[in-house]
Amino acid sequence: MFRAVLARGPRAPEAQLLLHRYTEELAEFTTHPASAASLVNSPYDARAKAVAASVAELAALAVTASAILQLDEVLEP
Repeated sequence: MFRAVLARGPRAPEAQLLLHRYTEELAEFTTHPASAASLVNSPYDARAKAVAASVAELAALAVTASAILQLDEVLEP
């Protein structure tokens, strides 16, 4: 997703930060599945399974994607 949004790959520090964010969110959503379900806010169906192995993973990916979309480089051309 990073490459699709910014037309470049993430630099090492950016990749580390995003991986850290994803890992922390996944741990949080694994511990609190109701929070993951409320964020995803839709049935976990076959289409979602193609992207993520669990609702917690899908929610963590959504938060990480949101972080990418909020980068200054995206918001300020």
